[in-house]
Amino acid sequence: MRPLLKQILTYLALVFTFSSLPEFVMIHAGHIGAGNGLVVGLVMWCPAIAALTTCWLFRIDLATLGWNWRPAKYEAWAYFIPIFYALPVYIATWALIPGSFAFSAYAASLATAFGFPQSPRAVTLLLAIPCYATVGVIGSMARALGEEIGWRGFLLPRLVQQTGFTWGCP
Repeated sequence: MRPLLKQILTYLALVFTFSSLPEFVMIHAGHIGAGNGLVVGLVMWCPAIAALTTCWLFRIDLATLGWNWRPAKYEAWAYFIPIFYALPVYIATWALIPGSFAFSAYAASLATAFGFPQSPRAVTLLLAIPCYATVGVIGSMARALGEEIGWRGFLLPRLVQQTGFTWGCP
């Protein structure tokens, strides 16, 4: 067996092994939010743990996982581009589907979550939106990083090297 194929198969076996227990917990709980969302965070880090373990087993340099910062303008674009392409969809949905813009119910749930159930809804949004736009994004990025390290940093380059770009990127 070729060394590259052996690395890929080892990685996939490790991802399956590492993610089996947290997946079992979610199945047993009957929902993805088991452990107040901590279990799904663990599942999202299983690809990275498998990638790091595979690198350790095969003595692969961690620099091959693509860990580097791009210029700041690209980091800023990475934050704002999803907003730019999602906003038109939201606006169209809110405009075309009656009752889909449930601002009052959304703001009321945020008010309760932030401990101001009787305060004006605008005050709640002034608290919630900055929190979600900063701390919420950082938390989401921290969880997603595990998948990026494993699937995109480890597996994708090896699949492309093994099978070519056309078969490695579908």
